[in-house]
Amino acid sequence: MANPTALKKPRVVNAGGKQKDFFEGRDKDFVKHRDKLKADLELISSELKTSSAAFKGEGFVEVRLAQTAWAKSHRPVDKLFKPGIATLVGGSEIADLVFRVNAEGLKKIATEVGAAEAEGSKKLNATKKRMEVVVKELRSETGAIESVVLWGPDRRDAPTAKDAIGFLKKRGLAAYYRVELFEKLGTEQDV
Repeated sequence: MANPTALKKPRVVNAGGKQKDFFEGRDKDFVKHRDKLKADLELISSELKTSSAAFKGEGFVEVRLAQTAWAKSHRPVDKLFKPGIATLVGGSEIADLVFRVNAEGLKKIATEVGAAEAEGSKKLNATKKRMEVVVKELRSETGAIESVVLWGPDRRDAPTAKDAIGFLKKRGLAAYYRVELFEKLGTEQDV
């Protein structure tokens, strides 16, 4: 017979490791990266404000993570692309995150990126009796990002309707397909 009290124990969660400094020992490189990222975010924000005015300045950005930041725990979603400012809606490659954002939200993210500390720091760990790198979350998240680009139709990997239907017919599948958008726009159309 099963022991029902075993199911009532609180779940132990491994919170993961501490923040990683992706530019450890390379503070000048980090400052260049931070400033370029901030400028890119500000440029995308102004593009969204004008090109997506009909959509209240909303659009999508693709955030590419540095290869050393591919772990899920390094996603820049606590300080930069956080809920209320950006919504993670998907991904295009293993390390490319797609966020729904608006021009004002991107401006806030750019300001946060610009505030990331320029220099890494070390602190004595009394227990281990050695110096350890101490990284603030904002520097870690900024360093985890390789690039940010506006995610438009040219970056989406979608076949034409004719190609998709040909693919489905060739394999004996239904001669139609359905595309679900992030959000329902307009009315449904038959292909």
